Amino acid sequence: MIKEVTHRNLSLIPSRNEKKSVNIKWGVVFKNIKLLKGLNADEKCFVWKITQDLLPVGCRIHRRNAERRCLTLLENGTLCQELQTLEHTFKSCERINEVYEAIIQILNRFLSRTVSFDDLIHFSFNHRSKQKLKCSLWFATKMMFRIFHLKCLNKAQLLQECVKELDWNISMNRKIGSVRDMMTLRFIIMEI
Repeated sequence: MIKEVTHRNLSLIPSRNEKKSVNIKWGVVFKNIKLLKGLNADEKCFVWKITQDLLPVGCRIHRRNAERRCLTLLENGTLCQELQTLEHTFKSCERINEVYEAIIQILNRFLSRTVSFDDLIHFSFNHRSKQKLKCSLWFATKMMFRIFHLKCLNKAQLLQECVKELDWNISMNRKIGSVRDMMTLRFIIMEI
C-alpha cells in the first residue's frame, strides 16, 4: 500500500529538496547516510534533516511571530540581523566563517580533493577509500551538530572536542574508519 504513495511508475518520488538542489548526486548522499558510524541517534537524525532541508532554521520556521533572523552575538557586540538560512548558519555568518573555513580545509586535506559548500551541506562528497569517507563524514557531522545544537562557535574548542572524541574512539577500539585514517584525521586537526 505504501508504494502507491512513495512511488510513481516504479520509481521513488523525489523529495522537495531533491527537486530543488541541482548537481547533487543523491545516490551518494543516501549511501553516505548509511556509512555513518560512531554517532548517536540525534546526530544521525541531524544528518538526515540537513540533507532534506528540514533543519529548523529561521527561514524554515513558519509560525506567527517566529524570529527568522540569526541574532548571533558578533565580535563587535552587535547581533547579526541576517535571515537565518542553512548557508548563513554554516558558512556566511560573520561569526561562523572561520570555523567553516577550518572544516573545509581539514576535509580538503584529508580527502585530497575539493569539498564545496553544497557537498558539505548535503553530505554528497565521495572518496574511493570508504574508510576515509567514514572518517570525514563523522568529522563533518560532529562539527556541524555542535555548531547548530550546542551553539558553539569557537574554532579551537570545536576542534579540541573532536580530537578528544577521536582519542576516545581509538582507545576504546571503536572504528569510525581505519585506525590509520583516524590518526591521520587527528594529525590534520591538530595542525589546524
